[in-house]
Amino acid sequence: MGGIRNYVTHQVAREEGVAPRHCRIVEAHLFAGRMSAYDARERVDDALYRERCWDEILQKEDVTAHYMPFGLRGEKGIDVSLALECYEAVVLKGLDVVVLVTGDGDFVPLVRKLNARGVRVMVIGWTYSYLDNANRERGATMSRALIAEATYPIRMDELIDGYGELPDEERALVDRLFLRRRDQDESGPAPVDTRAAPDTTPETAPVTAPERAPMAPQATPRQSMPERGPAASRESLERFAKQGFSAGRDLPTPAPKHAPQEDRADRVTGRVTRVLDGYGFIKSDWGDANPFFHHSEVADSGFDHMQPGTPVSYIEVQGERGMVAQQIRILETA
Repeated sequence: MGGIRNYVTHQVAREEGVAPRHCRIVEAHLFAGRMSAYDARERVDDALYRERCWDEILQKEDVTAHYMPFGLRGEKGIDVSLALECYEAVVLKGLDVVVLVTGDGDFVPLVRKLNARGVRVMVIGWTYSYLDNANRERGATMSRALIAEATYPIRMDELIDGYGELPDEERALVDRLFLRRRDQDESGPAPVDTRAAPDTTPETAPVTAPERAPMAPQATPRQSMPERGPAASRESLERFAKQGFSAGRDLPTPAPKHAPQEDRADRVTGRVTRVLDGYGFIKSDWGDANPFFHHSEVADSGFDHMQPGTPVSYIEVQGERGMVAQQIRILETA
């Protein structure tokens, strides 16, 4: 979180032609969807604990969070809430620059309104693609209309691709956007050798070494903090863009893999009852079954368009913990 704040501050200061110390972020807001308390109760993992940890991080960074439950007004409701909150802050508080971390073309009208009031707009976005668990290509593109309207557009994918050509100062800012994995860069403190070493280098065989030994456990965590992380890569950018600031939150375990099949006669129909964070449940039209499904089983990237009541067809498979729906297709409604 501190990395993105630092990057935004320096980029705005450079574009505005002022020193970074004269550029300050006075407001920060996060708009996101969130599962309801009822849905969280159905989860077998520690979803509520992770959300509470995330809220504590936002509070420490002075970020105001705006959540909207999944399955009600969906993403459009979040977009409208963001636009209204942003415009209100500009009108009432006289902001000079607004920074939008998004590539969604739905915010073009907002950017035009801000431009009309003389407010400069920086847009930070990504264009990326990846293969999901079902080996289908997914991704997102940064809206060209949004880039054209923004005062200071920044395409992070192009910035990462040209990482090697960046000056050292800007490269350091990009590095701080990413976190090192603990299992790769922090293998733990080296074991202490208690055997007496030969006195071959008097000037580096300190007499005070025995006095420092008890302090080693306290000094170890502080040694890795000032170190710069590894160079940012396109893969880490795509992971950051795909998961946002909550990168590291694990989705529920996907359903068991199955070989591709042609249309089968045992397909059944039903309606979606709940859509959660990466998975959901279906109510069968032919019985009392309420199978679980993972987002990777929905054909044609249709998971993002699902909501309670969406008609679907699917194949029922007995999983380890109950019925599982696979090869899901959204049915056209009359």
